[in-house]
Amino acid sequence: MAITNEEIIYHAAVAIGLDPSKEYYTYNQWKFRGYQVQKGSKAVLTVGLWTPTKASKKQIEEGKEGVRCYLKTSALFTKDQVAPIEMKQAS
Repeated sequence: MAITNEEIIYHAAVAIGLDPSKEYYTYNQWKFRGYQVQKGSKAVLTVGLWTPTKASKKQIEEGKEGVRCYLKTSALFTKDQVAPIEMKQAS
């Protein structure tokens, strides 16, 4: 049974005394949600998260198609460290 990213974040937050009910996202996840991490902010949590990757050309040739996952070290930020991205209006 594999552990999910949500479980990894929850346990890591509890281990260092952070509130596990807060939202913890990577820089790119916040950007996708319409927020910008504030300049100078440091990650509150750094953990290894499961990241999907497609099979390489060599693996496909060997018949090992599909999506694989690996642990990638990720820096996570909280809602307190971000601000909404302001949309530029066309002139």
